Amino acid sequence: PGALLAWHIDRTLGKLRAALPGARQMIWSDMVGGHNERTMGFHVAGSWLGASKGVPLGAVVLNWERKSDAEAVAALKHYRDVGLEQWVAGYYDTGDGAKAAKQEREWQAAAGVSVPAMVYTTWRDDYRELERYVAGVLG
Repeated sequence: PGALLAWHIDRTLGKLRAALPGARQMIWSDMVGGHNERTMGFHVAGSWLGASKGVPLGAVVLNWERKSDAEAVAALKHYRDVGLEQWVAGYYDTGDGAKAAKQEREWQAAAGVSVPAMVYTTWRDDYRELERYVAGVLG
């Protein structure tokens, strides 16, 4: 399954590059790695291991894998080691500031892996925690 997904990603992003030359391509990390790469997927016989090989150099991985500090660093190193640019997408809506408070630690871990940007991500159009997020990133 991982090789098939890598082929599909490469083919799809290739079509997008042809249709939109010069456009920046981005893909969520869970589509090509981390917990989806090392476990069986829903209705999939096998693992998604190797799916990140389909992401072309020059594309940006939006890395949100933050189950633990150790997994965050491992994911950062994984994409670095395969030569992909990544941005840390380390916040999701909680409304209580819990995740925004983790940003300083995440940014420090990312600094050792050469991550040029962090992304504030909200699924509910909720920007109440944006200032706390930025403060956490800036330390």
